[in-house]
Amino acid sequence: MSSAGLTVSGVDFRINENAQEHLTQRFEVVHLSDPSVVLRRGQYFTIGVHFRNGQFDPSLHQLTIIFDLKPVSVRRSPWSRGEARLGQSVDTALGWKAALKQNNGNQALIQVADQVHMPEEQLLDEYVYNDVGKLYQRNGEEIIGQHWIYGQFDKSAILAAIKVLELSDLTPQERGNPVAVSRAITYMANSTENENGILEGYWTSDEYPQPSTRPWEWTSSLQILEQYVRTGRPVKYGQCWVFAAVVNTVCRTLGMPTRTVTTIDSAHDHNRDLALSVFYDEHHQKMLHPIYNSGLDQEWSFHVWNETWMQRPDLPLGYGGWQAIDGTPQGLSEGKYQCGPASVEAIRKGQVGLLYNVGDFIAATNAEHITWKRQPNGEYRIIKVLTNKYGTAMYTKQPYTFDPNGDTDRANIIHRYKYPEGSLSERIFLMNAVNQLPLARTIYNVRRESWANDIEVKLAEISYVTLGQELKIPFRIKNKSNESHEVKAAIAAVSMFYNGLQGHFLHRVERTYHLAPGRGKF
Repeated sequence: MSSAGLTVSGVDFRINENAQEHLTQRFEVVHLSDPSVVLRRGQYFTIGVHFRNGQFDPSLHQLTIIFDLKPVSVRRSPWSRGEARLGQSVDTALGWKAALKQNNGNQALIQVADQVHMPEEQLLDEYVYNDVGKLYQRNGEEIIGQHWIYGQFDKSAILAAIKVLELSDLTPQERGNPVAVSRAITYMANSTENENGILEGYWTSDEYPQPSTRPWEWTSSLQILEQYVRTGRPVKYGQCWVFAAVVNTVCRTLGMPTRTVTTIDSAHDHNRDLALSVFYDEHHQKMLHPIYNSGLDQEWSFHVWNETWMQRPDLPLGYGGWQAIDGTPQGLSEGKYQCGPASVEAIRKGQVGLLYNVGDFIAATNAEHITWKRQPNGEYRIIKVLTNKYGTAMYTKQPYTFDPNGDTDRANIIHRYKYPEGSLSERIFLMNAVNQLPLARTIYNVRRESWANDIEVKLAEISYVTLGQELKIPFRIKNKSNESHEVKAAIAAVSMFYNGLQGHFLHRVERTYHLAPGRGKF
């Protein structure tokens, strides 16, 4: 205060009033004997400031509201501090601003807020306040919506969210930035090279070390967060849908509008070339390229990540709104296993130069699948390219609906990530991304064999194989050219996990066919 006589005698956090305004009355900590105020981002909250030794006059007195961020862990440094000054027209470094709502001299009501806000406020009922939902997974050719309890109003959820912010090493300034917060949440969701992470992933086999919970046995984020808060150690085990569910809970707990999305046929492009390359030797045996491809590219039958809604003042106009984030540890970004936020509009437009990880999400939904064959002279040639293999669909739960017995509440939003497959716009914006990435530009400019399109091979989809029964694979080979071809066909069967990791080799068959022009074999 600028006057030596006037002093602050007390501060009223108006716990019940703010809980009603922020729809946080469902949080347990609001109703304890020693209650705590719970506030959501993107909305003003009100505090009452009481004075003595005079009357408060905003034209004469300067009032500064100081925020002390208490550390959760004793290992951390002392409290961090930020402030908002009454009447200040621009946000402080923390993104806070304050305005006088009411003043009678002895008491002033002050409104304080940050700058996160979703214009379609009715959608907050789904993306912030809804504490149950569905996680869509693929089982063969069937898409199944698993019921999930997010539980963001539970005490363990808010304790976990605070712990995540604390242990992520975000500065007080960064805590006011939803871009930094959402990126930190994806880092803290997993324990890969992060001993403070929430979940440990496990994909290497179907035998899980004990004691642990297998990923498909979880049904609620709370089971995970309660254990994480209690033990302070990563919880075993998670896979993509579990990571996404935990990220959803933490983000909604912090008041960030968030949803899970499931991509059907998703690519993980380790080389950052917007392509998944498969190599065969001259004997039709699958192999690894000694230099170019280390075998880390993967294709998932489905992959689940999150979208969170925010403004993006750090990007050009038009790239705010839904942002893709991914807590599943797949690759390093700025030295950490974190991913996003990537503007969904930037993904659709191929703007790989915009922060963060736009190229990774383009590859996941629209990479090309390229088959290479080594020639007798050691040269590798492209013999087949699939342009529509990945991102065949993307599912999320529709707002305001919940189908307990089916999936009529499912929405396909793949059109938000790319234009219709094969359309001119889809090709143009994919090439926009390709031209910004040197390795992708090189791969996409490699000559494709002219005869590769002469031969058409179609295999029938087989959803299920009964254990112990014979596996039959119907297929058709057709010569679409005007010349005869001798075709050597090889079919190999291996078991695969949903994330593309190979299991056991089953069998391999080779046949040679002489195909006349326009003829085929079945």
